[in-house]
Amino acid sequence: MKNPAEPLYGEWKFELEKDLVIGEKEEESSLFVSPRDVKIDKEENIYILDVRAYKIHKFSKEGKYLLSIGRKGEGPGEFVQASNFSVDTNGKIYTFDIMGYRLTIFDSNGKFIKQIKIGKFIDSSSVDKEGRIFGLISNWDESGVYLLLTEVFEKTVTLERSLQREWMVSLSGRT
Repeated sequence: MKNPAEPLYGEWKFELEKDLVIGEKEEESSLFVSPRDVKIDKEENIYILDVRAYKIHKFSKEGKYLLSIGRKGEGPGEFVQASNFSVDTNGKIYTFDIMGYRLTIFDSNGKFIKQIKIGKFIDSSSVDKEGRIFGLISNWDESGVYLLLTEVFEKTVTLERSLQREWMVSLSGRT
């Protein structure tokens, strides 16, 4: 496969314009070590997961630092290695810890609610309008059969297969 000499659809040019800056050097509480994921809640607050700082930082829509959630560790409200998170319509924050194999839930003020041991590696996650949590698991056992996540939250787990031979896990029910 070769690229054509001329772009098929012409050249696209665009300019980026600075709209909002978060993490100014003067604000020690908002400096990032290794930002990985960003979410915005219904009030337009901005959440940024900093995986090497073991925290989720929350900012107002104007970029003002509000609070940090989590810290390194294995206890309640702590992360071994948070990989991704979601924010639901009520402001609850659902954080998947890929090395702790668990889900940690916080309220919108960063207060720890609960931690649920999942026992599987969750690659990515999302929460829908009904409060259902979706997680993508990509672990395969030796025979190539997908490792099934069952009975999370003491509810039934349903699976839907995507075209890329990955599975989307729906953890039914609300937390």
